[in-house]
Amino acid sequence: MTKFSAEIVKAAVAATTPEEASDLQALIALSIGGEYIRPLGDRPNNYGTLASAADYDLKLVETITNMQDAVVDRAALAKYGSREGAAAALRNPRDAAAELLGDKSDADLADLAQVTFHESDPPTDKTLKFTAVFRDKGTGISNSQIPKTIFGLGGSYKEDAAYLQGAFGLGGELTYRNADYVVLVTRKAPELLVVGEEDRISVAVVEWRRLTKVESAYYLVDAEWDEPGDIANPWSCSASEAPAFEPGTHLALISYKTKHLHRQREGDARSFDTIINTRLVRPVFPVRWRNYLARGAERSTVIRGLESRLDNTDYDFTRESATMPFIWEGKTFLLDIGYTLFNEPNEKGKRASFVAYNHAVLFTSNGQVQNHWTPAEFRQRTKLKKLDQRVLVEVNLDALPIAARTSLFTADRAETVKSEFALRLESQVLSFVDEWDSLRDENRLAVEKQIRSATKSNTRGVSDKIRRAFAVRGFGASAAAGVAAGGAGGGGTNSGGSSGGKRKVLKLNVDPTLIAGPSTLNLVIGETRFVSFTVDALDEFFNSGRGEIEVSADDNIPFELNESIAIGLAHNGYFRVGIGVPDGFEPAEFAITFSIKNWTKASGGLGANLEHTCVIQLVTELPGKGAGAGAKPTGNPGKDGVGQGSNVVLLWDTIENRNEWTAQTVGQLELVEAQSVANTNPDFADLLKLGSTEVQCLILNSTYGPLVSYLNARAQSVGGVTIDEMKARYAIGVGVEMLVLDEEAEKLAKNESVLLNDDQKAGAYRAAARGTLAILPDFDDLAKIVATDE
Repeated sequence: MTKFSAEIVKAAVAATTPEEASDLQALIALSIGGEYIRPLGDRPNNYGTLASAADYDLKLVETITNMQDAVVDRAALAKYGSREGAAAALRNPRDAAAELLGDKSDADLADLAQVTFHESDPPTDKTLKFTAVFRDKGTGISNSQIPKTIFGLGGSYKEDAAYLQGAFGLGGELTYRNADYVVLVTRKAPELLVVGEEDRISVAVVEWRRLTKVESAYYLVDAEWDEPGDIANPWSCSASEAPAFEPGTHLALISYKTKHLHRQREGDARSFDTIINTRLVRPVFPVRWRNYLARGAERSTVIRGLESRLDNTDYDFTRESATMPFIWEGKTFLLDIGYTLFNEPNEKGKRASFVAYNHAVLFTSNGQVQNHWTPAEFRQRTKLKKLDQRVLVEVNLDALPIAARTSLFTADRAETVKSEFALRLESQVLSFVDEWDSLRDENRLAVEKQIRSATKSNTRGVSDKIRRAFAVRGFGASAAAGVAAGGAGGGGTNSGGSSGGKRKVLKLNVDPTLIAGPSTLNLVIGETRFVSFTVDALDEFFNSGRGEIEVSADDNIPFELNESIAIGLAHNGYFRVGIGVPDGFEPAEFAITFSIKNWTKASGGLGANLEHTCVIQLVTELPGKGAGAGAKPTGNPGKDGVGQGSNVVLLWDTIENRNEWTAQTVGQLELVEAQSVANTNPDFADLLKLGSTEVQCLILNSTYGPLVSYLNARAQSVGGVTIDEMKARYAIGVGVEMLVLDEEAEKLAKNESVLLNDDQKAGAYRAAARGTLAILPDFDDLAKIVATDE
């Protein structure tokens, strides 16, 4: 086709508004000589296929990885001659990019994959629509392949290429539903043309048209199309008619609806650069972004990924990594897990300056986020309630086979697949994070800081009344504390009885003198367990490199130890060991030895070798009872617990001390280590003997609006009843209801996998508070009568 060829290509590259896209479509129809339409995916009802639960701001990442794949694939095919040859030589996207593009600078690499934002429906801040243009210098697409690939809806050509990031063939296409028009311009790289194939530029415009009941996405083709198998392709022309368009692909999402990307501000949690840096923690190579919504073409940002930002920041964030054994299809894989602890939300160096909004835990594959937990989910799922606004955890899944990774998450990376494998992974990650010693210490310090800031008033007596009232209703605050204090082994899912509820404070030395831990340990075949051991050395001993913990096994071990064990960093005298026992073995007995050898004394010279040997029993299930390592958790609720009245702690606080509260916040319930309460509030000093055992901490808002109104009104009319007495009655009524609601929420989460979010809990707490305040005046009047009679 030669009519209007140069004009069509030029108009297609320049199109950024709905009007320009519509005019381009009309020009294509005029050049073809008719309006022959073909539905995306060859499915007239394709609207549902393009549905996604994912955030459309985040979905733009998929189009970026498509550009990167095209660039890597072009270099791979040029070097190896075929997809088969490239797939045999290149193992994964990162290695492929390093081998094929490693001689280029970041700036040169970024020029190969560029993103540009334009206005489409001004003013953008009112319409919340803009145009995102993606331009790569990759393989490009043959005219006849467009309906099968980029317009194919699931027609992936990458499934057999482990060196490319895509797999499902749906990622980038899911963005089409969120745009009014999609403009495609593509030219296959000349060096990849097969014999007899012409160098051509293809142009197509996808638009939405109304069917009887739903909308459907169509594009124009050069012949009638009635059903799959019909030959009808998009408009194209010889590359010689528009030589300015270099090989590669130009994709414009015109009038793209957004929640936050319309904002001119950059560099915060909702800006595009932060989103891409977060979702592509370690991109295979950098990309370039130009934002015409905020600045001109002369300025651009090279996006290198979050890991690069953290490696090069001036802030001294706490960062720690560990390894978690995980079993898939009977084999143990060692997954890398790391965290970064940012500064407080109101300080410089806060998480929002580095990480995209609503990201607290990242599950990554090939450096790309496949799924994430929000801060609210982190707070609801973990015990580390005070770190939800500061921590970022990454679970790197690259050690798992690609087949395992792709089976974990939905194609749009919106959620985890509800399979036993995926649920077990999330459960084990949760347990691993909960028991991370350094994170537990940070959380404890944050808890103690808030308790110190709470209003100082003697609430011990009221706490006892709440505990007794709650117990009478048949719920288990006392039972829960009894189990925790009674010696049941902790450790979470698949971790067995690794340690008791309380952890001793160890006397630590500059130089170690002892490694200690269980002398015997039961491990279930096909499961992973985490067990704590001790070494009486300060953290500095290991951090300075003067020594390290090694592990070995005797000849009776039936599997490779180094492929199944992970030793965590020593912290405050404890180090955690994870062992994943592969399937396929019979019960057996062998010994593993932890040692510190050839270590350097603080005063110089070598120290004596230290060892601790643990006899391992491989079993099909955990035998026996008790709290020893590897035993089934047991305990006598209540009887084994601490004394009466120690299970519920009431504290009052104000919105001035808690940034997350408002005048409509009733309060909150938190599981807090008993020692944290005892160390900061002398009224509960006897809780110190419980150590790290958790107790229910009920923190009520003394500046809750309806409560303040009630107290102000009743203080003038009720004689003989003090403000503290009225607050105490309110606390008992609201506190018991909050404990009941929390108990029911826990049951839902456990039995039906339903997690109530913070807003739902807050609403339930407000209902409880309103109910309590509604009946309190009658009690006040009764108290007044009693006081008068006396």
